[in-house]
Amino acid sequence: MKDAAIAVWDTTLLTDGDYTLRLRVYFQDGASQDILIQDLKLRNDVPLPTETPTATATLTLTLIY
Repeated sequence: MKDAAIAVWDTTLLTDGDYTLRLRVYFQDGASQDILIQDLKLRNDVPLPTETPTATATLTLTLIY
């Protein structure tokens, strides 16, 4: 499945701050590869942004006889 989550990380017990996340992938042949995600910002005390709905136009038709 493309773009599926491989893990969920509960950060609520970590102190807010800037982190570097290292993901180490192990291959079947025993080799490994590290992937670094730098400048990862943990802000557990800030609420998640919510999407603001956009206004849509409504058309009203009036029939005149």
